[in-house]
Amino acid sequence: MDDDRRGAILCTRCRKKVQSLTCPCGCETVYIRFYWKGEKKGQRGQRYNRRRDQDGKPLTLVTAFNLLTKINEAMDAKGFQPAFWLDGAVSERRFENVIEKYYEDKKAIVTGTGGISLSKDHLRIIKGYNNVHFKFFHGKDVQDIVEDPDMIHNFIFAHMTCKLKTRRNIASALHDFFNWLIRKRYIKTMPFFPEIKGNDSVRRVALSREAQNKILDRFPPEYRDPIEFMFHTGLRASELCALQCGAVDLQNRVVWIERGRKGETTKNDDKLPIPLNDTCFRIAQKAKGNHFGKEPLFINPITGKEYKYKALRNKWLKYSGMEVGTVGMHSAGRHSFCTQVVPLTDPLTAQRLMRHADLRSTNNYYHAETSRLLEVLQQNDNVIPLRKTEED
Repeated sequence: MDDDRRGAILCTRCRKKVQSLTCPCGCETVYIRFYWKGEKKGQRGQRYNRRRDQDGKPLTLVTAFNLLTKINEAMDAKGFQPAFWLDGAVSERRFENVIEKYYEDKKAIVTGTGGISLSKDHLRIIKGYNNVHFKFFHGKDVQDIVEDPDMIHNFIFAHMTCKLKTRRNIASALHDFFNWLIRKRYIKTMPFFPEIKGNDSVRRVALSREAQNKILDRFPPEYRDPIEFMFHTGLRASELCALQCGAVDLQNRVVWIERGRKGETTKNDDKLPIPLNDTCFRIAQKAKGNHFGKEPLFINPITGKEYKYKALRNKWLKYSGMEVGTVGMHSAGRHSFCTQVVPLTDPLTAQRLMRHADLRSTNNYYHAETSRLLEVLQQNDNVIPLRKTEED
């Protein structure tokens, strides 16, 4: 401990070696000074100082002694890099700092400079994980996370209380971040990620047009139009809330779907028209009136402003007659719309109506109704095969 070659703990005020919790000068904070000559012969040595712990707090004798022990262990191993142990490098390796560089790389991909495609919605979601869930790791050195076998396990199974599917998505985003850390040489090995077993997904239910009409009958007239419009277009609730009067083209019987007031883009970063059937044309014509600009198409009669997603969902829970955990607004609208249009057209047209970038997404939204499946089986059962006779 007293060997200067291996490192010394010095008082930050009088700069003398410290042997007790409080220096004789009365100061309680210390710093580490260590010397490293390098592993190659003829290399000149250099002194290095470390003043803060992994959390950025000033060192005390206890934290300094523990840290110096780790530095000595690293010296005994091959490939010791003094810069790795300095205050600036530790600050740079803090989770909240380095993940911002990761997002900058992701943003470059979204803008097209990264060489591959990535949706803005994906970037928004993974940045949201950092604002809500990844705060668990804020203040921690990413190297310490790698060395702690229980940290990620505790994050997944103790800290997060969301659904298993959401946990898997968050863990997958975290795993991708640590892969990036390895590529950028912040860490050398991947931390242990436990397997998330189980399934708590809710069974998706698609409604027939008759069932949707029964739900609409429960709504007061002043709240019925946006829900019915959603049923007939397959719009996401967020897209419905963002609809503007200027997006409605009554002459061509289409509405241009946008997502969000600021970006004015869809989930897949494009703008696509949705045709208006007679029901939607009537609703849009009434809601649009004489407005042609950025006024919201659907007005919340309580606030006199555009609908917010939460307000629309509250109306659904209050009037639809569907209990929480049964048929949600998304299933009753978008999933049901997909299930209704798929049997009426070809797969590509259904995909276009759903505005999916991939046909597999459309397949995931399609839930064949039991009555439709039974109809197909009945038709198959009633087919009488014709047998060849000897005269033929």
